[in-house]
Parts: sequence; C-alpha cells; structure tokens
Amino acid sequence: MSAILNILRSLGMDNTVVPQLVIFLVTFLFLDRLVFKPYLNALLERRRRTVGSQDVAKEILAEIAVQEAQYAKEAKDINSKIKVIFDEKRTLAQKETTAILAEAQTLTQEKLNKGKKELSDTYAAAKEQIKTYIPELGKTIKQRLLER
Repeated sequence: MSAILNILRSLGMDNTVVPQLVIFLVTFLFLDRLVFKPYLNALLERRRRTVGSQDVAKEILAEIAVQEAQYAKEAKDINSKIKVIFDEKRTLAQKETTAILAEAQTLTQEKLNKGKKELSDTYAAAKEQIKTYIPELGKTIKQRLLER
C-alpha cells in the first residue's frame, strides 16, 4: 500500500485525495438524485410522448386519407346522380320546347293560311265588285271621250 501511496505522491497527490474523493462522491450522488435522474426521466417521458404523438399523427393522417377518398367517392356518386337528373330534365325540356315550337308553327301556319284565304276572298270579292262597275265605267269613259 505504501508503494501505491508513493506513486500517488509522485503524481502530485497528497492526503487531501480521500476528502476530495468523498466530496466528489457526495456531490455526484446529490446531483444524480436531484438533477440527472429527473432530467433523464423527463427526457425519456418527452421522447415517449413525442413518439406516441407521431404514431397518433400518422394514424390521424391515414384516417384523413381514408376520409378524403370516401368523400371523393361520395362526391363523384352525387355528381353522377345530379348529371343523370340534369340530363333527364334537359331532355324533357327539349321535348317540351319542340312541342311548343311545333304548336306555335302550326298556329302560325293556320293564321297565315286564314290570312291568305281572307285576302284571296277579299280579292275575289273586289274583283267581282269591279266587274259590276266595268260596264258603267266603260259608259262613263265613252261619254267623256265623246264630249271632247
């Protein structure tokens, strides 16, 4: 043991090594209990919560992706239903428009024919009426020509 003490003295250590070692151990145990372990526990808890939160976030993101896909599918189904209804209503409207236009054309043609017939009848009546005046008109013209 004296050989060890000689070696320690040659390194520059003296009798204060033991009290320094005791102070170091007491300080280390004090810091270990009050600082290092609580810090380590807090660090491990934070990592545990962070990793757990990351897993939860991944699950939520996966659920969001599923919900988005489901929403897109439902929106597509609704759009296709709306398109079918729209196409049916458009076809119905086109049929009604065609029927209304055909009816209007028929009425217009009837009125046009009626107008032509009235005009033709009026023309024929006027022609007949003029025929009755022709002999008298001829006499009047003849008289006036002879008077001159």
